[in-house]
Amino acid sequence: MTQDSEISELKNTSLTLYAFYLRNSIDRGFENTVPEASRIWEKITDLGNTRHISELQNLYSKLICYETNQYHPEIEDRQLTDYFPLLKNPDESLDFSLLSEPELEIRATLSPYRYHDSYLIDLNLYSENSINPTQLKKFNSQYQLFSPLLENYLGKTLFFYAEVSNSQSDYSDLAKTCASQLFDVEKESIKLVSDRLFNCPLFIYDNGETNTHKQQHLIIWVNDRSIEYFEKQDKFYEWLSYLICSRHKILYAYDRSRSRYNDAKPYYEKIEQNINKFSENVRASDRLEKFKELLRELPELSLKYGQLVREIEDHKNTIKTNLQNYQRSNTELKELPDSNITFSEDFLTLINNKFIPQIEADLSFLTPIKSLFQELLNNIRSIVQIDQIESDRQLQEQLRIEAEKSEERANTIEGWIAFFGTGLAVSGVSAGVVSDPSQTIVKTLNINAPSFCQSDELAQFLCTNSFDVVFHLIVGLIVAIPAAIFIRLIPREQGTGNREQ
Repeated sequence: MTQDSEISELKNTSLTLYAFYLRNSIDRGFENTVPEASRIWEKITDLGNTRHISELQNLYSKLICYETNQYHPEIEDRQLTDYFPLLKNPDESLDFSLLSEPELEIRATLSPYRYHDSYLIDLNLYSENSINPTQLKKFNSQYQLFSPLLENYLGKTLFFYAEVSNSQSDYSDLAKTCASQLFDVEKESIKLVSDRLFNCPLFIYDNGETNTHKQQHLIIWVNDRSIEYFEKQDKFYEWLSYLICSRHKILYAYDRSRSRYNDAKPYYEKIEQNINKFSENVRASDRLEKFKELLRELPELSLKYGQLVREIEDHKNTIKTNLQNYQRSNTELKELPDSNITFSEDFLTLINNKFIPQIEADLSFLTPIKSLFQELLNNIRSIVQIDQIESDRQLQEQLRIEAEKSEERANTIEGWIAFFGTGLAVSGVSAGVVSDPSQTIVKTLNINAPSFCQSDELAQFLCTNSFDVVFHLIVGLIVAIPAAIFIRLIPREQGTGNREQ
């Protein structure tokens, strides 16, 4: 006869879901309420509307953090403890029926709590009927009705409690049967940690996943005797909730840190590529343009990379903080009478031997390149600054040369304008003063005009007037040349004086 057949009846059976949700940010400081903090209360209300459960439909009116159906998380801060119920009547819970059949009635209570920076939903499904272990499928089906609550949660643990009347030495096979009924896993693949609580067998099933949505964590407590420590049981549940809350925050932080590490690796490779290409780029003829482009891209790369590294450091600090909380809860559980709690010690070993060393190894890989990258940025900025100054200086010199050439051209044009203007002006004056210089010269010098100029009146007119024009032009040139030289010299001397200043 197998042990399963020996345990044919479970009494006072209950399945409790401990589901944790982020209330405050685990990444950016615990003082900030996350935008999705109220989603859990909205989901419970929606579930009440869908399943026509009035106790859940009216949730807002019963929570201390709601006023006129509006979420006011700051009201919770008036509480003086880190762990407190969120219902306005702290001794109340939301009690409702889930399944009512002749052979099996399942009722449920839902109690919301706040624990430090997290929300806790304590959902207890229980039955006073005696059931066979294989009937736990019905407990599982009713539990699955609450699957909408298991979205964007921090972590969850199932706690199964049952009483048996026929005592035996080993309940591990019963525990595996219960686990396989509550989770979709093969019984043969289930590995259990066997402890004792109040001298009763306690089993823990953990599939070892760190990802929130892949975790399967089940605690099974089989009461095979009349427990004498009723006053200690409430303390056990309280310290257990503290313990598993810290556990899930540690798992959540570790899983997020590994995710951030994977996100950071592509940025690490880009940074490394830029560092390795620096020597090549620094010798390039167009390095100024290349480095300017890098200065537009690299700061954003540096910012994103720095944010990821900082988040990993935050997750490490979160793990260390919750490790202390976990150790305190573990100490309290270990002091319970007639108890031997080892599963919590196993998790402590996992934290100290795997989680923290792994994150430290990730940081030791990612962090050093940050200083190298900062040095790269500083070097690029310095080179760009120097090259830009040199480029600006060359541009200014080129502009100065162009300006001088332009000034030279302007002075030349101005000189010619002055030269011709002065010459024409003097020629005009000369023509007005001496109207017929040819006749005056002929008479004064008593010379005869060339014979071809005396052949006829036209020749005489052309020769006389041509000579007069040439004469006046020569007079204009005689005066214009020194005047143009004088005008040309003045701006040069002024320009020289300006440059010397």
